[in-house]
Amino acid sequence: MKFFKPFEMPVPPVFNDLTVNIKDFGAKENEKVTKAIKKAIECVNENGGGRVVIPKGRWISGAIHLKDNVNLHLEDGAYVEFSKDFEDYLPAVYGILNGARLYSASHFLYALRCKNIAITGSGIFDGNGDAWWYMKDMESGLYDLAKCAKEGVPVEKRVYDKKEDGVRPRFLQFVECENVLIEGVTFKDSPSWTVHPAWCKNIIVRDIKIINPLDAPNTDGINLESCKRGLVERCEVSGGDDMVCLKAGKDEDAWEVGIPCEDIEVRDCHSKCSKGGLTIGSEMSASVRNAYIHDCSFGRISNGIRIKSMKGRRGVVENIDYENLYLDIGVDHAISITMKYNGEPLDDQSIPMENMPAIRNISVENLVCNNSNKGIFLEGIKGYEMENFYFKNVKVTSANPICIENVKNVNFEGLKLQIGSEQEKFPRNRFRGKSPINPKEV
Repeated sequence: MKFFKPFEMPVPPVFNDLTVNIKDFGAKENEKVTKAIKKAIECVNENGGGRVVIPKGRWISGAIHLKDNVNLHLEDGAYVEFSKDFEDYLPAVYGILNGARLYSASHFLYALRCKNIAITGSGIFDGNGDAWWYMKDMESGLYDLAKCAKEGVPVEKRVYDKKEDGVRPRFLQFVECENVLIEGVTFKDSPSWTVHPAWCKNIIVRDIKIINPLDAPNTDGINLESCKRGLVERCEVSGGDDMVCLKAGKDEDAWEVGIPCEDIEVRDCHSKCSKGGLTIGSEMSASVRNAYIHDCSFGRISNGIRIKSMKGRRGVVENIDYENLYLDIGVDHAISITMKYNGEPLDDQSIPMENMPAIRNISVENLVCNNSNKGIFLEGIKGYEMENFYFKNVKVTSANPICIENVKNVNFEGLKLQIGSEQEKFPRNRFRGKSPINPKEV
């Protein structure tokens, strides 16, 4: 049984033949090249588009902002290290964090309302994440942002441009862009989420590597938020959170904007070790629908398939097909689909019952999990049951093979469950050093 409906796949953007080198604009190795990159991007943009080349060498940069019709290309051996100075990411830019709109310090690679843009090549971007991860212990700005979004404070007044706000930049955030390609490069030691397109159309992410320490906080790999027509393929991700996640905003902001995440395919992606695997939510208030996720594998991972929501989120997750997945060890869950994320109390009367989310039409076919603490875990809410689940040829070895609560119409075909052993939990997100992986080995 399939719920996903094929869609018109995105195609890569096409660029003019113009090519410039950042050295032609004054870039020197081991010095900050922010201005040189900016001039090169502006030159290409003003002349109808083309390619900006960052050549072999070690370069230090602040925020890089793309413009229409520009392909930022890292040659083999190019190593771009992003500055540890907070001031190099000011002034604040418009974007989205934790499902809400705001102005904050610029993301390292940033684009706003651009068409036909790309980041390509075989070089390395180093985010110097150890200069940012400690801010996880602050985050006062994020709590204030959530409060402002709930109260309807105008977006232009939601400004968090001070280090003490604790609002970490994303490694890459493209906002309201169209015809996007991210290909071939390596992202290392991200300050928070690594690749984060939001409200984008026609986006391809392929053949990239993401390397973050396992206990670096919130270092998700690829998060597509409220995007339409997206393809993620042949990517390798290791890090401190989800490998690939589909999101659609959070609560009041998402309801106002109303842009779902839909028509997404994720294929041939792999992770040797990550906190999370293939995730949807918990920010899903504008709905996530019509996704096909297949031919992926994991080594040691906290959760393989995960869909999470909670009372008050509204939105729908529907028509999602998973196929041909291999999990060596799922530390927590092989499959976890819940409407009780974070275990929030269901008797909280401050959240209207009409804002209940829905999860339905989910299929999982040809999945193997060698061992996990919990196998298949489906958790709805009484009176708002999840519905229409289909599992075919699923083989799970688990200490707790199956738990289903408040779910309607669950069908199994070829299910094999075996009792396994408890797995050791992952370390807490309190990392203070750089990734142990040598960039020369990438």
